[in-house]
Amino acid sequence: MGIFNIFKKQKSKEQLVDLLIQFIKNKTKKDAYTINLLPEISPSIFHSKLGGIPYWDLDKEFPKDQNGNFMTLLCQINFDKEEVTESILPQEGILQFFISTDDPYFGTSDDYNYTNNKNFRIIYHEKINEQITKEQIIQKYNLSDSQPDSSPILHEVCFSLKKETVYLSPISEDFTPLFQQAVKEIFNIDFEDEYYDLLDDKHFDNGKTYGRKLRTELKSNQSYLLGYPYFCQGDPRQSPNTPQQKPFDTVLLQLDSSTNSDYIMWGDMGIGNFLINSEDLQNCDFSNVIYYWDCD
Repeated sequence: MGIFNIFKKQKSKEQLVDLLIQFIKNKTKKDAYTINLLPEISPSIFHSKLGGIPYWDLDKEFPKDQNGNFMTLLCQINFDKEEVTESILPQEGILQFFISTDDPYFGTSDDYNYTNNKNFRIIYHEKINEQITKEQIIQKYNLSDSQPDSSPILHEVCFSLKKETVYLSPISEDFTPLFQQAVKEIFNIDFEDEYYDLLDDKHFDNGKTYGRKLRTELKSNQSYLLGYPYFCQGDPRQSPNTPQQKPFDTVLLQLDSSTNSDYIMWGDMGIGNFLINSEDLQNCDFSNVIYYWDCD
């Protein structure tokens, strides 16, 4: 008896899809901190924000790219102001992501070594000096107060972090074996194909609706910390030039064009990722991080 005939003898198709979705949610649920934009707030150097003039310790050297040009702030997170309960993340200070905007790759590597730090930098200020002013920073480093056209951040904007539960997405390389496991455990059926071969199949009436429902409820293409990474074209951790001493098992930061396209644009609706080892993140060691973005 085929898989579709077995399904017909059981519950409604809506219920069957819900069972599959719930199985995957139970297996993969994970806490993440989504980035919620606050365009109504006027940004300062102390806000969690995308773009703009960063907070900076005037005793430090400002980050420069491989050509000696000052890098541009992509994002900064003020953990003094955010409610973050996961101990793996910093509990205080400001974490910043800088990129070069003087090359067409937004500071990523053109030799598939996505950890080389040549044209991107992650800076952590453990303590914040609230006496420092934006004007002091601009004057000392001769920075422009306008957002560069060559940045994936279109407009400076504040944000806050919100704790949410996320799940493994169907676009992940790990999704197919999990979906097959779900079919096996729920229906006792050996299913060896991709999920869309079932849910989008013509035998599964209105299948595309069910496949779309699964992709919507399990999506991971969001802007957040932690969670699951989303890639448009491939996983940079599989690059032969990526160091393999420690797994890059944690999303330090993901910025997605599709959810915030008025403010973020990686190429043609792409997505940017910073991946780190969980132990390094726990120790606030940001010296070995993958920075990668791609688009369809």
